[in-house]
Amino acid sequence: MTPRRDIFIEIEELTSGKVRMANNSFSEVKGISKVRFANIDGTTFVLHDVRYMPGMSRHLILMGTLEAKGCVFEGNDGVLEVMQENTVFMKGSQRASLYILQGEAKKSEAMVAESGDSDMDLMQV
Repeated sequence: MTPRRDIFIEIEELTSGKVRMANNSFSEVKGISKVRFANIDGTTFVLHDVRYMPGMSRHLILMGTLEAKGCVFEGNDGVLEVMQENTVFMKGSQRASLYILQGEAKKSEAMVAESGDSDMDLMQV
């Protein structure tokens, strides 16, 4: 889930849909698409079915959704590794009770020109 429309690849606009947040409020879903992320080591991965929710203040990657798609997690010394099929594709650094992605979402303009075997096309989120 993200409030940034500029990072989506070919967004599908939605006219209805809401997600209940942890504080029992609701946030509207305005679209759905794929988002490419770049890790700090230069590798990239794509998450599918990412919700565009302009009312949110932060990006959220739901660990339960990743687990349902076959990912496993390993944490040590404040670093969480997310793996699929024995390959680490995402890492997070612990800050308080949250893990912050070690990388960033790529803007959609950059994604059109980018391709290659280094992309890891992953699961739906």
